[in-house]
Amino acid sequence: MESVPPLDGVDSDALDRAWQPVFRWAEKAPEAVALVDPDHTLTYRQFADAIADAAARLQHHGVRAGDRILIVGENTVATVICFFAAEYIDAWPAITNARMTAHEIGVMRATVGARLVVFTIEHSDAAAGHAALEPVTEEASPAWGGILVGRADRATRPPPAVPLPVAAMIFTSGTTGKPKAAMLGHRGLLFMGRTTARTRGATAADAFYGTPPMAHVMGILVLMMVVLSGARLKLVPRLELADLAASIRDHSISYITCVPTVYSRLLDYAASQKFNLSDNGIRMLVSGGAPLDPNLKVRVETAFARRLSNGYGLTESTPVLTTRVDGPDAPAESVGYPYQGVDVRIVNAEGKDVAPGESGEIWIRSPANMLGYFEQPDETAKVIRDGVWYTTGDLARYLPDGQVAIVGRAKEMIIRSGFNVYPAEVEAAINAHPSVVQSAVVSRPATDGNEAVVAYVQLSAGETTIGEDELRRHLVERLAPYKRPEELVILASLPIGPTGKVWKQKLREMAAGTPT
Repeated sequence: MESVPPLDGVDSDALDRAWQPVFRWAEKAPEAVALVDPDHTLTYRQFADAIADAAARLQHHGVRAGDRILIVGENTVATVICFFAAEYIDAWPAITNARMTAHEIGVMRATVGARLVVFTIEHSDAAAGHAALEPVTEEASPAWGGILVGRADRATRPPPAVPLPVAAMIFTSGTTGKPKAAMLGHRGLLFMGRTTARTRGATAADAFYGTPPMAHVMGILVLMMVVLSGARLKLVPRLELADLAASIRDHSISYITCVPTVYSRLLDYAASQKFNLSDNGIRMLVSGGAPLDPNLKVRVETAFARRLSNGYGLTESTPVLTTRVDGPDAPAESVGYPYQGVDVRIVNAEGKDVAPGESGEIWIRSPANMLGYFEQPDETAKVIRDGVWYTTGDLARYLPDGQVAIVGRAKEMIIRSGFNVYPAEVEAAINAHPSVVQSAVVSRPATDGNEAVVAYVQLSAGETTIGEDELRRHLVERLAPYKRPEELVILASLPIGPTGKVWKQKLREMAAGTPT
């Protein structure tokens, strides 16, 4: 790992586990506030004590180094504690959003071979509902809220003989529709958290507003920035615009990271409430998780009288690769320069570097690149070249001054409210209906980054009794709400292209209302 200056006196370069910054700050500033949620406020000393407490509870339930722990919950103190507690004993935590269906959570549980499932039910009726489906043991702690622990799976696959330094497992489906667990290393979390904190000037005086879900890599990045800089994190189980506006109004937060949709909704809310967003204590505004529309960027910067920073990254790169350096002449399409220590190539179909100004696929080499997909070596081999380059599938070009401009995303992925929606997964759920022959899912672009999921469905020949309502009921138990199609269209047949495959480009044009 590259050598960089310490952050506020914490020598992060000397650390090798993602939980260690908490304990360093517990020694350096034990009474500084670290975590806040609706029911709890923890100092760094209490934070470290809670991690050790929760780790002991997990070990009591038979958790060993290398075991996978599935954490089902929302953004709360207990979720963060369990995440670091698993790392503390060298188990591998995988956080999943409690708003997933029981079927989806079951698939994720099987994908990682979880030895234990932990439910953090405070402020999450959804997590409590999942916990009610199986025998659980309560592990209560007034200091940090406690958890419900499912029955340990004693028959789960044993941990690797020599455990990899896995700090987090983030679920992604890619183009297969089947969940994959990207293994992110301690070294990667420390590198990217430290590098991002340094680039954006985070300090112990900052107070972060934690809307990105901890089940998403952006939420993990925010957490790492906080603990590496000794800052404070307000955890938000579910976004409430009134609370965000109040936190801005009373100057209790200084750092906001949101998907573009949240900024768009906040502007509308502020206008309806006649709330002046420029009266704030905000030092840093960051957009991520979806493409940022240039018009929205201008609106946010005008409302806040602050710059809105933007960047580019992916789950498999933990996640940020570039950050925008704004100036009066910054191109609207730019996502900034590659971070120090991150190597970026833009290549053609033969894997050769393109000429300046030409478009090509982005390849990345970074200490933060994932270690691979858990127990899916074939899928890992598809995206890792020469053992070091992660091939993103996204298209970009270099601008004359070295900044990176994104010209296209991975062909299939849809970004909705900051969450990744993979068409293959939605299609698989639709196709499970016995009356469906095939389906195709595409996106309808939106200026705020909140793309619409549009599904086209072909039914069995002669089928006339099945309609849209029946198909929607079929999807309720199979897909989380954000994955379900906003528009579902039944066609007599799906268009077929010259190669014999479903012609998705024609469907995209139909979804966008473009003449075909």
